[in-house]
Amino acid sequence: MFKKLLMSSIILGAISATVGVGAMSAWTEDTDATGTLASANIDLRSWNAGSTSYEPTSSFTFTPGVLVPNQTATGQTWLKNTGDAGLNIAAPTTAVTSTPNGGCASYLNVTTSGTPGSLAAGAESGQIDINASLDNSTPQTCESQSFTVVLNWVGSTQY
Repeated sequence: MFKKLLMSSIILGAISATVGVGAMSAWTEDTDATGTLASANIDLRSWNAGSTSYEPTSSFTFTPGVLVPNQTATGQTWLKNTGDAGLNIAAPTTAVTSTPNGGCASYLNVTTSGTPGSLAAGAESGQIDINASLDNSTPQTCESQSFTVVLNWVGSTQY
């Protein structure tokens, strides 16, 4: 009898352990979510009258092509943000050189008007006017000079 009782206890213990483990385990499932993104493409380009497309670098023409002191020549350019993020556009920095007399560059005053301030992705600016004039104090040694004007616009992201 004691053997039967002991055997019954062992069997019941084994069944309880099996049922207990079964009751504690549960079916599980998991899932992953994956996203991708890319960094923006920033691409500011310029276009000038006579051009066929917006380019990383473009040339503009001043009219008239020759100056005397106190006379102003004008040129035009346009900007386009061909990138995929909005840009803040600062007024351009200007570099002027003159040849053959490099010292004459300081007498050429260059101003711009119409810089857009900001350009959305894919947007074009309106016309930007470029004015260049020779200072009234330009010495006669600056006659027959060739001036090169380089305007550099910088676009920074809006975030």
